Amino acid sequence: MTTRRLRLGTRASALALAQSEAVAGALRGQGIEVELITVRTLGDDRPPDTAWGEGAFVGALETALLAGDVDLAVHSAKDVPTTGDPRLVIAAYPRREDPRDALVCREPGMRLDTLPAGSRVGTDSPRRTAFLRARRPDLVVHPLHGNVDTRLRRLDGGETDALVLAVAGLSRLGLAGRISEALAPEVVPPAPGQGALAVQCRAGDEATRERIGVLDDPATRAAVETERAFLRASGGGCRAPIGALADVSDSGAEVVLVGGSAGPEAVIATGPEGEPAGEPEGERPLVVRGEARGPLEDRVAVAAGLAARLAAELADRQAARQTAQGPDGSVSVAAAPARRPGPPRVLVTRASDQSDALVEALAGAGFEVVAIPTIELRAVEPGESLDAAAARLERFDWVVVTSANGARALLSAATRAGADPDRARWAAVGPSTAAALATSGIAVAFVPSRSSGDGLVAELPLEAGQRILLARADIADERLPDGLRERGAVVDEVVAYRTVEAPATSREPLRAAFAAGPFDALVFTSGSTVRGLLALLSPQERRVALRSLACCIGPSTGRVARESGFGRVVEAPGRSAAELAATLAAELAAGQGRQAALVARAESLFPGGVNSPVRAFRSVGRRPLVLVAGEGARVRDADGRWYVDWIGAWGPAILGHAHPAVVEAVREAALRGFALGATSPAEIELGEAIRAAMPALEKLRFTSSGTEAAMSALRLARGATGRDLVLKFAGGYHGHSDGLLVEAGSGVATLALPGSAGVPEAVAGTTIAVPYNDLDGVRLAFERHPGRIAAVIVEPVAANIGVVPPAPGFLAGLREVTVADGALLVFDEVITGFRVAHGGAQARYGIRPDLTILGKIIGGGLPVGAYGGRRELMDLVAPAGPVYQAGTLSGHPLTMAAGSATLRELAPERYEELETTGAALEAGLREAAAVARREVVVQRVGSLLTVFFRPTAPRTTEDAMASDRAAFARFFGAMLDAGVLLPPSQFEAWFISLAHGPDVVEETIAAARAAFAEAGS
Repeated sequence: MTTRRLRLGTRASALALAQSEAVAGALRGQGIEVELITVRTLGDDRPPDTAWGEGAFVGALETALLAGDVDLAVHSAKDVPTTGDPRLVIAAYPRREDPRDALVCREPGMRLDTLPAGSRVGTDSPRRTAFLRARRPDLVVHPLHGNVDTRLRRLDGGETDALVLAVAGLSRLGLAGRISEALAPEVVPPAPGQGALAVQCRAGDEATRERIGVLDDPATRAAVETERAFLRASGGGCRAPIGALADVSDSGAEVVLVGGSAGPEAVIATGPEGEPAGEPEGERPLVVRGEARGPLEDRVAVAAGLAARLAAELADRQAARQTAQGPDGSVSVAAAPARRPGPPRVLVTRASDQSDALVEALAGAGFEVVAIPTIELRAVEPGESLDAAAARLERFDWVVVTSANGARALLSAATRAGADPDRARWAAVGPSTAAALATSGIAVAFVPSRSSGDGLVAELPLEAGQRILLARADIADERLPDGLRERGAVVDEVVAYRTVEAPATSREPLRAAFAAGPFDALVFTSGSTVRGLLALLSPQERRVALRSLACCIGPSTGRVARESGFGRVVEAPGRSAAELAATLAAELAAGQGRQAALVARAESLFPGGVNSPVRAFRSVGRRPLVLVAGEGARVRDADGRWYVDWIGAWGPAILGHAHPAVVEAVREAALRGFALGATSPAEIELGEAIRAAMPALEKLRFTSSGTEAAMSALRLARGATGRDLVLKFAGGYHGHSDGLLVEAGSGVATLALPGSAGVPEAVAGTTIAVPYNDLDGVRLAFERHPGRIAAVIVEPVAANIGVVPPAPGFLAGLREVTVADGALLVFDEVITGFRVAHGGAQARYGIRPDLTILGKIIGGGLPVGAYGGRRELMDLVAPAGPVYQAGTLSGHPLTMAAGSATLRELAPERYEELETTGAALEAGLREAAAVARREVVVQRVGSLLTVFFRPTAPRTTEDAMASDRAAFARFFGAMLDAGVLLPPSQFEAWFISLAHGPDVVEETIAAARAAFAEAGS
């Protein structure tokens, strides 16, 4: 019997063909012949830059099915209307691909939370628009239509800064490498059915239906049907601002549904020029999210229940927003944070003959504008080198101009020299410069996609040996000409105009302007305007200015602002006045004093306003920060300001913040439940990973904190040896249990004294404190207390007096002394474990301790501790032995998942990356201190680093404590103001992570150059 060939109807787009070929290939793998037949749809016939409606890609294929022209059709499940034709059936949902949305950025390394304020994000999806703007109201989300290739071309052409597309679609097209970030469903819930394919046939065609059915994945079908039920119950179609993602349990018995929807006002209408219109920029749309779970067979009811709950919540919130708004449109104090009277006050520093458009744009955006030039532009005298260069324009392969001033000056010189500028090939750094040339009738052959010198260097079509005439300001930096020369060009530089920084005529107007009150922002259009302003101000005015927001045109100006000491810097994505005004408006809207309000609330709740003392920033004379987000190497405070972060959650964030693998592991673990009250597979997995890296931990026990682990390890040491005393090192911190919270006594090897109120002297007296790296002091202690010391506990690299490495032979000496006396050697590797080496300090220094204490990294950022060691010792711990220790949340599944995901990322070769980053940071800090003539010591072990404000490297606790703490506090403050967050203590380590790339290191070093100078004052 001959089996007929199946005719598969497909659209002609690249993505549709890729999807259809995937299904056809799977069927052919089952021995079924398949022929692809192309069918044009309504979606194909629309212009490539228009929006589409529900069913635009489905209707024609369904018509072909019903007419018998094809036997089956493949759709993206998210495109299938919620109400289907009863004559058709979805015969298979093949195994789903990644359902998430993808952010695709023009600039490499960008993520949703690191896109500069005012960045343009293109999407034609109301759902994506709503949830993007709920997360980042400072972004300009604008309509951008077309197929995937069209959108990517428009992105690469500079029409937008980022796109949002489906991960699955990009992957099916082989374009997964374009993905900058896969957006978490908690941030942007995917479209119902996204990532899944729906294979459709006629309901009555049983033979075809049976043959297609071999592709059906039951878990995918159940999840997609749940999501579509939620969409249907929410009253939306595939164009509604509704997202959902369902997950079926491993057993197949339960479904978990996460859903979200937005109010109708969240959808941005399109204005006459294709720009967003409607809701005011910067206002967050109303979105609601929720979760529901239940038996798989009740999935439709689960979906309907969640849809009803979210609809009620959304209605309540819409009513509350309308109630808060008065009849005249004003918003009550209860509905919005209070602001100072009057519009935001902004200083424009641009040269007076060029500031009109900028002043007009800012005033039109609602700012109070004060315009005082901090530079003066002067034309070069006729007959100088500019005229000579203009006379031979046609001899150059490219004539490059970097500002409207330069363009006008060069054209004037050409007129004087009788040269024809039309015979030259012109390149402009950006649209404003190109417009200045176009006004004079000059055709511009090239403008880079990024309006900067770096963009021009990278993108100018250039062949080695070509000659370039570069018209520039007299004080312009050398990046542009040097970059062009590195590409093989022969560059002739000519001064087109001269810049006078800090004109004396601006001094008194500035003094009066600053006396009238602080500015909300200072606007800079070049590095010279930054330098000019600071040169005109008094020291007191300068300190006030540096605390203001610096709004800059372009990255070069932003770099100068940061290097000059500005702590808050935002860069407009383009060079136009309108773009700068929009950037400034978005940035000021993002911060409304939330930080100060939260600190005040915290201080009324918690001792010192914090839940751990070092977070109070008291040793550096600053108010504490409230941090609300972390991404990679940066953290964000409650006012929306981002910082380069060298705290790293005090050590755990070795991968950087919110690493996707760790986030996904925790999410998956959370969906299975939190603490379940019994051993979980995750505990076993993480324990095995730790033991593989640290063979000395033959057995181990998880706890909930490092303090608990240290306390338990010493209890075990005492139980195993029958001895009472413990030797620790002054300055070493092993948690806050009573017996370890001590300080050194009056002499070496004496019993310790309480280091905190509430610690009884009798308890403190069970601990001996010896200076770190003092091996003779250790030997003396054992001589004075023979047979009484149960254990020596040590940070193998001291990291709580700043980073102080062990002296040569110190750790080996501790091993020798303890073995000889029968005491145990306990390594506290809470900080060094999986940080200074894959196997911790014990692997780095080749010492095998009896017991090891771990924490921080092994929990991936969630609360954790662990202790472990030789099998015979650990078998003394209950329930195997008589040493009791227990913990309700020990081995918490979420922590175990985060820890395992972190260790999987920490392959041994990744430590080479950490070493490279650490070496670059160390060298750069030393160089910056030398330039500032500041006497410091930079001490580093692997990815731990400390800058000591002292002339020589500390070897002991006493040496470290002799550092200049006041100088460190000044340095810390200057770095914080520059957007670099350090541990707020001279005696804490900086934590280097894999997220700290070369750009972050350079940004830190640039800030340090100015901060070291301030630390010396």
